[in-house]
Amino acid sequence: MIAVTNEDKILLILQQIQVDINELKQRVTSVETKLDTVDVKINSLDNTVVALDKKVNSVYDHTANLAEFRTETNVKLDVITDKLNAVEAVTKENLYDIAKLKLVK
Repeated sequence: MIAVTNEDKILLILQQIQVDINELKQRVTSVETKLDTVDVKINSLDNTVVALDKKVNSVYDHTANLAEFRTETNVKLDVITDKLNAVEAVTKENLYDIAKLKLVK
């Protein structure tokens, strides 16, 4: 039977510690690789958010322009309606006058 000395026990423990350290190094490397991938994806998402932000700003600007255009158009339509009402009133008055003149003949 072979006697195991304290030095042999310490050597076995150190070897196991070395194995554990190597496994931890592999895990750390794996985690670093995954973090690099996550970092790339986050950068991609950041770029996407910036692009979306530009599009939202563009939509906001266009909406503001359309709202202003709508307001201006409504004002112009109101003016046209008022003028048409005035023309209608004058035409009505003229028709009444024409009818009176025809009666006088």
